Amino acid sequence: MTALRPRAAVLRGDDYQHIIGLYEALQVLTDPELESVHIEDAAGGAFDDIVVRPTVESGRPTRWIQVKAGVYNNVVIDSRWLTTTRTPRGKSPLKQFHETWRTLSTGGAPYELELLSNKNFDHSDPLLSMIDKDSGRVSLAALEELGTKAKARMQLAEWAEHLKAPVEEVREFVACVRFRNSEAPTSWAERCGTVMKLAGLRGDAAAVSQAQAMVRNWVKTGVRERTRSEILSEMTDLGLVARGGQLLLTVNAIDHVKTTHRPNASIDIVDLYEGDDPFSRRQLADPADWDLRVQTLLSDAKAELSAFDCRHLRIVAAMRLPMHFAVGRTFPKVAGWVLSVDQNGTEWTTNAQPTDANLDVRHTELDLGPDLAVVIELATPATDDVRKHVEQAGIPIKQITTLSVPEGAVGSTVPGPAWAVNWVGQARNAVRETVRESDTRHIHLFIAAPAGIALMLGHEWNLLPTTTIYEHVGWGYAPVGQASGY
Repeated sequence: MTALRPRAAVLRGDDYQHIIGLYEALQVLTDPELESVHIEDAAGGAFDDIVVRPTVESGRPTRWIQVKAGVYNNVVIDSRWLTTTRTPRGKSPLKQFHETWRTLSTGGAPYELELLSNKNFDHSDPLLSMIDKDSGRVSLAALEELGTKAKARMQLAEWAEHLKAPVEEVREFVACVRFRNSEAPTSWAERCGTVMKLAGLRGDAAAVSQAQAMVRNWVKTGVRERTRSEILSEMTDLGLVARGGQLLLTVNAIDHVKTTHRPNASIDIVDLYEGDDPFSRRQLADPADWDLRVQTLLSDAKAELSAFDCRHLRIVAAMRLPMHFAVGRTFPKVAGWVLSVDQNGTEWTTNAQPTDANLDVRHTELDLGPDLAVVIELATPATDDVRKHVEQAGIPIKQITTLSVPEGAVGSTVPGPAWAVNWVGQARNAVRETVRESDTRHIHLFIAAPAGIALMLGHEWNLLPTTTIYEHVGWGYAPVGQASGY
C-alpha cells in the first residue's frame, strides 16, 4: 500500500466534507422546516464543518456537525485519538469538542452536536463502546450508573482530568454528542443524486459533481451560509434544474397544507378569508383582495417557477373551485405548463392521453343584457340555481350556456383525468363558439364539478373574454374575482 501525500489526504478530507455539505444543503431545499446551511461557521467552534439551521417556527435544534474523514481503515477513533494533540500549540479533538459544547450550552438556543466520520469508533474502547447503535449517543443514565471499578468510569475520570473539568460536567458533555458512522463518498453522492431529483433537479453524476463544486466554492469565497432561495438560485444558474422533473406549488387558501418536501413556490391567503375553519371559508373578507393580493401572489409564484426550465408543476392545495380555476389560468397550456393535482387519491394530469367523452351543451335565453353565463354542470344540477341568482342579482345575462353530459350531472359523472382532458377541451371550444355567435364581451362562470375539472378548465381558458368567477356560498352565488380575457 502506497501512502497518500499529506496534501492529497487533506484534499480528500475536504471533498468528503463538501459532499456531505451538499447533502445537507439539499435537505434545506426539500425540508420545509429548515432555513439554511452554513459550511465552516466560525461560531461553531470544533463543530463548524456543517451547520444546519431550522426555521424559528419549527422549534427544532440547530445541528452542528464536525466531519472527520479517514483515508484508510487502519485508523479508528478511540480515547487516544480524541486526547492526542496534533500540533505543539494545538488542542486535542476532545478539548475542542468540549469547549464548543460549553459555549453552545450557555447560549440558550436548542442545539445538537454530531461527530460524523467514516473512521470506525473503537468498539473495544470503554466509553465509545457504550454508543447506542440507534441513537448514536452514550446514555447519560448509563454513565451515571457506572460501577466504581468500571473501566468506562475510570476513562471518564481520565477525560475529566484531560479537560480540567468536573466529572459530572464531562458526563453531560459526552451524552450530548451524537457519534455517527458515515458512508463512503460514493454513497453520499448517490444519496445526493436521489434528493436532487426529488427537488426537481438533475440527479446524474455530472450534476452531483457540479453541485459539490458549488459547495467547495462557498468555502473558497468565504460566503458560506446559504438559504433555500440562494441555493436554488445558484443551482438554477448552474443549469442543474431538470427539464423532465416536476416542480411543486402549494396553495394555502381555505386551509394550510403540509408536504414531505419543501415546495418550489408557495401561496398563503388563509388570513384573507372570512371564517374560522375550511368549511366556512368561502369568501374573501375584502373582495378587493382578489386583484390586490391573490392575483399578485399568483403572478409572483409564476415568476418564481418560470425561472426553472421545467414546466411540469404538481399542485398541493386546500382551495375552492374558483381558486383552482385561477391557478390553472395562471399556468396555461399555451405556455407549455403541465399541471398535476390529487383528485380523491388519483393523480390528474393535464397531459393525460384523452379518452372519449361526451359533451352536452344547452342554452337558456334570458335577454337581460349582453353578457354570457357559463355553467359547468358535472357534479350536480346547477342551471336553475344560477338562473335564479342571475335574475335576483340583476346580472346582465343574455344567455346561460350549460356544459354537462348527455345523461345529466351526477356525482360520479367524471371517470378520470383522461376523460376530463377530452371533455374540458370540448367545453372550451363550445364556449368559444358561443362567444362568437353571441358577440359577448364578458363571461360569468359558475362551476359545479370536481376540483380537477376547474383546474383544467382554467388551464385551457384562452381566446375568451374577461371572465368573472363565482363561488357557491350556500344561499346562492357571490363573485370572487376576474380572469383577464384573450
